[in-house]
Amino acid sequence: MLPPALASRFRALTLGDPSMLAALLAWPTETDDPSTRRAASLLRIAVLVGLDAGTPVYQREVNEALAAGATPEEIYDLLPTIASLVGTALVMAAAPRIALALGYDVDAAMESMDADEPGG
Repeated sequence: MLPPALASRFRALTLGDPSMLAALLAWPTETDDPSTRRAASLLRIAVLVGLDAGTPVYQREVNEALAAGATPEEIYDLLPTIASLVGTALVMAAAPRIALALGYDVDAAMESMDADEPGG
């Protein structure tokens, strides 16, 4: 059972209470705690996959995640973690965008591989 104050907040949020929505948008996103910053950055990247975000948005969030101490491997590990929730098509679309934000151009690499093949 939730404490009454917390239950009240869930009800207000569910009903779209204007003051609750304003409070959500004003919620501080910056923190001095590195582990909180890292976790929040990774969570935002996962959400961006589900929203089919564009490359520039991934660049900003990947930079923030790296600055907060996340590794490229941790960022990659988000993809199989969320694939069953968002679907493989969104993960496939996000993969080259995230890789580009990490400094690896998947499309260019694939093009050069095609050019190396006989007849390519």
